[in-house]
Amino acid sequence: MKKETAVSMLSAMPNKVKGPILEAMEPKKAADLMQAQLNQ
Repeated sequence: MKKETAVSMLSAMPNKVKGPILEAMEPKKAADLMQAQLNQ
């Protein structure tokens, strides 16, 4: 999945849903996605 698509999807999710998804990911990947979301 493209990073832009992932960031868009995560942005649309409530934190209650987003948290468990990010926790299940590789930490660096999750951090990169969260940083990209914050930079939007």
